[in-house]
Amino acid sequence: MKAKRVHQTAAFLAIAVALAVVHGRLVVEDPLLARDDLSLVGPLQRMPSLSLYWKSVFAMGEMPAEVLVLDFQPLRDLSLFVDVLLQRHLGVGTFHLSNVLLWLCGCLLVYRILSRLSDEYLGLGWTAVFALHPAFSNAVAWVSARKHLLAFDFIALATLLLIRQSDRPGWKDGVKGGLAYLLSILSQPITLLWPVWAAAHVCLQGTKDLARRLLVPVACGVPMVALGVVNYIGYSGAQSRGKLVGDVEGTLGVALLALGRAFANLAFPVSLATSYYPGSPLNLVGLVSLGLFGAAAVKLLGPKDATRWLLLMLIPHLLLSVKMSNIFLFDSYLLTGGLGFFAVLASASRLLSSGRSRQVLWAALVVLSVAGLFASRSIAQTWRSEAALWAHAAKVEPTPNAIAKHAYYLAQEGHTDEAFRMALRLKEWSPGHPECGLVLANAVFLDARRSPAQKLELLDANWLEDPWMHERAGLLSAQLGDFSKAASHLRQAVRNPEAFRGELAVVVAEGFFFCERSGAQDCAAALDRWKSLPERQFSTAAFESRLAALRGR
Repeated sequence: MKAKRVHQTAAFLAIAVALAVVHGRLVVEDPLLARDDLSLVGPLQRMPSLSLYWKSVFAMGEMPAEVLVLDFQPLRDLSLFVDVLLQRHLGVGTFHLSNVLLWLCGCLLVYRILSRLSDEYLGLGWTAVFALHPAFSNAVAWVSARKHLLAFDFIALATLLLIRQSDRPGWKDGVKGGLAYLLSILSQPITLLWPVWAAAHVCLQGTKDLARRLLVPVACGVPMVALGVVNYIGYSGAQSRGKLVGDVEGTLGVALLALGRAFANLAFPVSLATSYYPGSPLNLVGLVSLGLFGAAAVKLLGPKDATRWLLLMLIPHLLLSVKMSNIFLFDSYLLTGGLGFFAVLASASRLLSSGRSRQVLWAALVVLSVAGLFASRSIAQTWRSEAALWAHAAKVEPTPNAIAKHAYYLAQEGHTDEAFRMALRLKEWSPGHPECGLVLANAVFLDARRSPAQKLELLDANWLEDPWMHERAGLLSAQLGDFSKAASHLRQAVRNPEAFRGELAVVVAEGFFFCERSGAQDCAAALDRWKSLPERQFSTAAFESRLAALRGR
């Protein structure tokens, strides 16, 4: 027993060192990216204390954007606020360090589960592969995936407790499991349907003490329904974000393709990024492979064991398929499904009893762990900056979304020629993409080698009827002294205020200033329409700051 504990401790120290190698630079630099980090952490950083938090959660759009909480996931926000407090008092960022520690805790729980399905030593091997799986590195490296890490940790704990309760029925583990489930869905609702899996798991184990063993799944039904309604309303409201998968959103076809890509990223993690395309061949490869994997699992493990772990692997994606199909944007949704996937593998490895077979399996586990270490480290480095993240995404799988983001950051870094080429590629491929006009106009506007007249000529030659095209054309017209034309462009731009999101007040300030300079008489009346918007849509402070800067030139 003592030797076994020594081996377990040594193995987890090795896993911790490997995770430090993968995420060490992120932990030291602790970057916060525009990819949700700033919108999640920013409001918490501007809160003097958590006393403002609940008011912000239930503000219904009336709070200033600076302190408006994005959605209802309080445990995620509490966790991030702890990092905010540490940063205030220590002067050192701990966001990525917290992610790594949470992942290490989750891996410990995974070991406790997998070791029950195989044995203690094979459990360690599978846990090492799990901890260093490249698809999961995106969730650990991304600060905003904190919600997924927390939800996974708690649901892994609930799953472990449910398994223990099956071995030794008792109400204590049941109560703890129900509480862990509640904490999971308060972190992120991707695990909302876990009670459905828990009920199936209990029923598949036989009818002995069935009523007592079903108490936990049944009791979890109340928070499942209540928080399901809360999150449905939240994700359907004004604060929810678009899904950017095109016209196929919400169809059965995209749901199946999303499921296929999810399995492909688990089984064949060879093409991983932060954004995927519904038309990728990997989606179909994954879908076919999922069917073969399921058939093999049933043959090896039997219908009951195979069904319960395959169901755990698939059930998180029911929410994505019905509401979001967001797997094309995030690998962080794979964590809970990944536990089911590895549970199948660990259960199957238990059947390898001969010495030769176990040696081959151990060699494979070592190779997979080492390969995962290098692949995960490469992926983690892309999260050090927005430009690196989207350059990698556009290289791995050039979706319209990845091309748009890559073009935008290329222009911001001064690589305007390449940004312009990427923007033209996006225009040709997906002219209706919501960021097409922005990246094209930005690439032209930021080109330091062209004069304002040349930039306007280039914009006219590649014109899209887009608010950002009008905004940039207005700025260029103003640089040429034509304030009447500039004001006209800005009037066209603000007819679609949603396009500017948090920058609406800045654009309105530009339009008001150009209107004044052109000598028009209705400038104040036009401005009043925008000032009547809620503070979260139109920031008076941002308007006045931009207007003062323009007048001070």
